[in-house]
Amino acid sequence: PGRPNPGSAVVDAINQALELERAGRLDEALARIRQEQSEAPGEGGLYLVETRLLLKLRRLEEAEAAAEKALRLAPQLPDALYQRGVIQAMKKELDDAERTFRQVLERAPEHVAALNDLALLLITQGRKDEARELLQRVIAINPNDQQARQRLAAIGS
Repeated sequence: PGRPNPGSAVVDAINQALELERAGRLDEALARIRQEQSEAPGEGGLYLVETRLLLKLRRLEEAEAAAEKALRLAPQLPDALYQRGVIQAMKKELDDAERTFRQVLERAPEHVAALNDLALLLITQGRKDEARELLQRVIAINPNDQQARQRLAAIGS
């Protein structure tokens, strides 16, 4: 309220938080995001970054709350739904995580993180053929994706 261009302030806050994250200063990054949330509580992108930071800090319950808020505020963003899937997978809610990752891919078929995470989930369930197809899609999108290449090699291409 009262700020001349709240959009640019949000972008600045996110950029500052990402710089702090790269420097390993996760608590400071989180504090910066939360400070901006108090100024712009309706900005879904802030909650996406908050979720990411909380996951890195292993604060799962808080991350889940932030992810749900991001999803409410920005349901059109595939990353908001993706983060829900990550949390479900971390909580070992594998059926829900699989469903969520598939929903992400319906919205954004080239969402590399969702492809990779769904492939890993399928590998853990012994569904290697389907995982192989997903990993091949990842490599087609991003030939330099080492994680996908390693997983593909591990299950046999």
